[in-house]
Amino acid sequence: MNVLLQPGPIASSAAHSYIASSEVAPYRCASTAFPHFSRAARLVIALLALLGFASAPAFPQDFRTPLVRAPYSLSFGEITVGKTSEEQTITLLNTGNSGGQIDRITIAGDFIQSTNCPAPPKSLAQNQTCGVEVKFKPQAVGPVSGTVSIFHDQDLVPLTVSLTGSGTLSVSELALSPTALKFGDQNLATMSKPQMVTLSNPGKKPLEISSIEVDGDFTMMSGSTCERGQSSLAPGATCNAVIAFGPLKIGIRLGSLKITDDAEGSPQIVSLSGMGKQ
Repeated sequence: MNVLLQPGPIASSAAHSYIASSEVAPYRCASTAFPHFSRAARLVIALLALLGFASAPAFPQDFRTPLVRAPYSLSFGEITVGKTSEEQTITLLNTGNSGGQIDRITIAGDFIQSTNCPAPPKSLAQNQTCGVEVKFKPQAVGPVSGTVSIFHDQDLVPLTVSLTGSGTLSVSELALSPTALKFGDQNLATMSKPQMVTLSNPGKKPLEISSIEVDGDFTMMSGSTCERGQSSLAPGATCNAVIAFGPLKIGIRLGSLKITDDAEGSPQIVSLSGMGKQ
């Protein structure tokens, strides 16, 4: 809803002369989206004008209903065609003095919704919340938009939440070679001969790596060409993680090389093992 506040006197009345007189409130308000606002709603807008606002941003709440939804839009980013995204939640809150009935919830576009909101004739109690879960399943390549419409209290005008996403054929890919390193026996407090894991991107889009971590009695050496922090691996490119083993205790020692990225199956794990001896 867009609300415009324009200079001019508010038509005064005996009941509202404290705000409607031209001496107190030298503004009049006009709604470009809901001309049927209640008088109370118009007074709230006029109060904003008194506070010095030449214009007011769109109100997240429709003044006609105590039902509030958040957020007002969902973005799902890029999802492979035919696959389903992780779900995102729209929360509904009843701020009224009595129960609010949610008549039906509809969805448009390549999106799927489910809800735990009470079905008629049950209602959403005062100060209670319920959720609408939304998933994105693109059917074709390219941008997709949609809308969740929440009809309530027999109102013909629903609350809406806009949905966006994009279908893509290409996905990030990561190949690891090898997928496990075995270091054998190693004396305590000494460092083994390094071994190497090669990370490669066989896909058609850059691989976004968030982090590379090593745990256990293992170390990623300075000769590595892969960066530990955030980095990007171009299509067809490779980098190497150089790993060494330095046992701190006697016996079998286990660890892992963990790569967190935007490819499917993230994080990817390379298992590490060695034997500490005296």
